[in-house]
Amino acid sequence: MKKNYSTTFSDIEYTQDLGYPEYNPSDAIWDQTNPDGTPVLWHLNKIEADEAWDITKGSSNITVAIIDQGFDISHPDLVNKITSTVDSRTGNPFGYTTEYHGTFVASCAGAETDGGGQLASVGFNTMLSFYDYNISAADIAYYASFDEGADVISYSWGGLTSATIREKLLVQEVLDNGTVIVRSAGNKQSDSDNNRFPFAYQVDNRIIIVSATDKNDNHTNPTGGTTYANYPQVSVCSPGYSIMGAIRYNSGSVTNPYMIRSGTSYATPIVAGVCALLKSINKNLTPAEIKNIIQTTVDPVADAYLYPGTIGTGRVNAYNAVQAACATTSSSINFTNQTVNTNTTVVSCGDINVQNVTVTNNAKLTLDAVGTTTIAGDFSILLGAQLEVE
Repeated sequence: MKKNYSTTFSDIEYTQDLGYPEYNPSDAIWDQTNPDGTPVLWHLNKIEADEAWDITKGSSNITVAIIDQGFDISHPDLVNKITSTVDSRTGNPFGYTTEYHGTFVASCAGAETDGGGQLASVGFNTMLSFYDYNISAADIAYYASFDEGADVISYSWGGLTSATIREKLLVQEVLDNGTVIVRSAGNKQSDSDNNRFPFAYQVDNRIIIVSATDKNDNHTNPTGGTTYANYPQVSVCSPGYSIMGAIRYNSGSVTNPYMIRSGTSYATPIVAGVCALLKSINKNLTPAEIKNIIQTTVDPVADAYLYPGTIGTGRVNAYNAVQAACATTSSSINFTNQTVNTNTTVVSCGDINVQNVTVTNNAKLTLDAVGTTTIAGDFSILLGAQLEVE
């Protein structure tokens, strides 16, 4: 391109394909370590998110809906990742908050990576939508799925001891609509599936229920405190002890808007972020198929022998999961006869073949193939538009 169109293409970078390196985002905290030498963002290394990102960095066309409280939309790691500055269901704006829970949960799923703030998140390019929690969680989930098109719902909130028939039907319809529901197992040994309605396993067994592990892959609390919930309906474990995430920023009035917290509340959105990566590979994957991929691509929990049958199948592994999702797609994608006028990402676990495509209207076309990207004839990028080949 530079040889034949040197006056048009003046800024072309050349890279050498060295196989499949682990991706290293530019975010400051990614390179920070704890006093014991472990990464501050150890949970991303543990689930091999950096290797998963070599296959897919997610997509801005995929959205994780966070049902929670305390969203700070001014946080530099979230401000560019949200679909709306108001709760689109109620119209209420997200404003000043002293609560951190929703902000922290959101950052675990989809903090801006390679830009914005200092965090990285497994969801990478995944977008986020926020909904203020109230007792009608089933109604919120239904709205997020059917009215807003959410691909994944992350719910890290206490449940109820029962649900009405209507609420149960709403939850089942959300799952039938293709929206994945990921729910925290709880932080107390007394927690069980009987107090996690309306998103209980007994409402629908397609719901993914998440408990927590530490940096050594143990479920047992490493500090000797209360070990988090474990019961037969738990689907999987995810890093949940000593997780670095975002807290309130309040438009810059908080100088260090990051904190280390623990809980299944934070293990849950990490799994939701992995689900978003799977959806970016194959949007047609059903909640049942995604749950099966998540559960069958795990790494072992070191002290699983202490909790037989009560902590799920193991600890989530993002890299294994996206590889399994790739197996559900064709080896190549033909992106042909298209006019791209909005930001569009094409992800392929194999090759991408492009022909007769025009990128216009200041849009950006991103081609993200594990294999080869081939651009054939009749390909145009109009003035102001962008092409990115990953």
